Amino acid sequence: MSSWWHHARCRDERQLFDATHEGHAKERHRAQEKAKKVCYDCPVRRDCFGDLLERLSDLEPNDSTVQAGYTVRDLNKMRKARRGLPDGRRTRWQ
Repeated sequence: MSSWWHHARCRDERQLFDATHEGHAKERHRAQEKAKKVCYDCPVRRDCFGDLLERLSDLEPNDSTVQAGYTVRDLNKMRKARRGLPDGRRTRWQ
């Protein structure tokens, strides 16, 4: 575990993040939104996001994990939107 993780707001709220994998789609979505709110003002969100980008290729496209305020699906949506930019800019993980 990275040293920054000890400063993460989610450190003591793992059951909230585990709930993003359980139940029907609506229940998972609600749990994801609650988990994302924990991430938004986390002091180590930037480090967490970097860790997520490093692990992205190992995650399933439909993985419902929330990390740094994003799901894999959120990142894939951003990547697809970025592909359509007129100047051809690309994200780092393409």
